[in-house]
Amino acid sequence: MKELSKAVEYNVGPYQRTVEKALEELKGNRIISRIWAHDHTVWKPEPTEITNRLGWLHSPEAMNEDVARIAAFVEGVREDGSHESSMSFGVFKAAQAIGDRQALIRRGRKLIRFHLDGNPVRGIRTLVEGLR
Repeated sequence: MKELSKAVEYNVGPYQRTVEKALEELKGNRIISRIWAHDHTVWKPEPTEITNRLGWLHSPEAMNEDVARIAAFVEGVREDGSHESSMSFGVFKAAQAIGDRQALIRRGRKLIRFHLDGNPVRGIRTLVEGLR
């Protein structure tokens, strides 16, 4: 078993050398620090469609700012008075969409919302036809 860091050990069997080589390349090319610095050249030479997609790096900070609202949301979806809650993937998607919308509004960003009515393919076709 090889040491990845002082806290993590890994054993990937026959892929050990491949993983070690990839980790060496990540370290040698400073990929992690470059991603944190929003360096688009990690992926492409031009920033188009890269720099506007790195907001996830700051999700923990944004979530920390909204802990009280997240807790209120969790309380609101509890089925009964127990400490268990009914959290489906749909509930999480809806919560994420609401949070994204609120964050965009707080930052003064423009947004457009489309409701695809349970059938995304039909909804997108209808949207495209309406835009023609």
